[in-house]
Amino acid sequence: MKDFSQVIKSKWMLGALFIMGLLFVIGPIYYSFKRAIWLDPAIIMTEMESVAKGYIPYKTMHLNYPPLFFYMMAGLKKLFGVPYGFYNFYLSVNYLFLFGCAFCLDVIARQLTEKKWFSDFSALLFVMVMLALGADGVMFEVSSMFFGLLSCMLCLLFRNKHPFHFLYIGMIAACSFLVKQFGAGYFALVGYLIFCFCECWKWRRALLFGLGYIVPIIIVLYLFGSEFVVSTLLNGYGTTTSALKGEDVSIMAKLLIIFENSGQSIVHSFMVMVSAFILLPMFYKQRKWKEILFCFFGFAGFCLQFYFCNSSSLHYRQYMAPFAILMIPLMLALDYKKKPIAKLICIAGLLITLYQPVENCFRFSVKLPMRHYCETGREGQLKQAMKLREYIDEGSTIWIANSAWMHLYYFSDLPTPNMKQVGFSAGPWELTVESAKLQIESADYVLCTETDGFIEDNDYYLNPFRQYLEGFHCDTVMNNMLLYNMRRPIAKTDDGFCYEKC
Repeated sequence: MKDFSQVIKSKWMLGALFIMGLLFVIGPIYYSFKRAIWLDPAIIMTEMESVAKGYIPYKTMHLNYPPLFFYMMAGLKKLFGVPYGFYNFYLSVNYLFLFGCAFCLDVIARQLTEKKWFSDFSALLFVMVMLALGADGVMFEVSSMFFGLLSCMLCLLFRNKHPFHFLYIGMIAACSFLVKQFGAGYFALVGYLIFCFCECWKWRRALLFGLGYIVPIIIVLYLFGSEFVVSTLLNGYGTTTSALKGEDVSIMAKLLIIFENSGQSIVHSFMVMVSAFILLPMFYKQRKWKEILFCFFGFAGFCLQFYFCNSSSLHYRQYMAPFAILMIPLMLALDYKKKPIAKLICIAGLLITLYQPVENCFRFSVKLPMRHYCETGREGQLKQAMKLREYIDEGSTIWIANSAWMHLYYFSDLPTPNMKQVGFSAGPWELTVESAKLQIESADYVLCTETDGFIEDNDYYLNPFRQYLEGFHCDTVMNNMLLYNMRRPIAKTDDGFCYEKC
């Protein structure tokens, strides 16, 4: 029986990989330039455009995230003269970061296995899986992962070079945290690589790495002060705000959430984890336990994000993806002589992991016709925004209450009140009843949906103000979107007749 190296090197396998790349990478990427923009990318882009207009994070603009991503994108906007709302430019930059992540993963796999074909295949599979997990939208995770994986790659490449290299490797790793808070996990992962794979001067490398890591953070603290810490680390996201929503935030409840979401992630996206776990004795016997533990530690470490994110949204799995996919070349590189059952376990984990990206491609590239993207995609969102602007007086502010309609902020370029206190906060994990009250009292217009069970459950902060909003002139903009003009109150006479107050 041929081993995995001979199979993957064969011409038919290389051809199959090329065709798979065309079908499962190019197709979803092409359609992502037409699909609708969902909540998170819309808010991120709106906040980035606000930074480009001159708002300062944490000082004149509310922001729950570190500033690096916003300034990177705003810098590219200025450099290339990108007009407002040209989302596809930033989507293209997102894909450059994604391919950069794949390249870093490829090099890391080669350093750990010395198998070029296994590494190349895993890099391609990584892109496919990431697209199925929401990397086809502009989010923080991809760019944060790029800096983290780049620091891991450089650590392995320079593990026996001069320790000075670890000074700038630390700076690069810090950029992962300065894009999104969860990127801090790469600090521990690079530390693991230093002590497990560097042959000499381990403590010197670790100290230089730590020194380099804190330099960018000190710069950010100098520029933004304590507001940076309060806004990004002490904002109560997923803890205090979840408690206000009525969720159980006790330690046991949080541990249960971590366990449930981690289990769902493995079952639905990363069944290769099960195969790798079963084959742990083989990794130990063949002296590959350090490599596979790096993957398990990376996966488990990023599962801790579910302590704050009580959500099954696919994009939360992106941080775990490179470590699950990295297990594949490590498994393929094992010696399976006289171990057919172990080989079947490896193949089964690989094939099941392939299911989600294949299904993702079929759903977006085959099942849905182009007409779907024109009617319910980006074009439909632009039409909604233009329709909304017809009702809004120039220079007026608007608060979009329901998270389902946050894309209208981005496409309409309408200002919102209380930029420093609330800004473009969205959803039950950022907004509270107090902040909703502040927005309603300050905004010229309030946009919200008609009463709906699903919306009411998630956007609970709006419930106490439904009756109050009914005291103002209302237009039904489209479908179930209600636009309240907060400058035109109405009142009822004794006989129940409503009239506008002058």
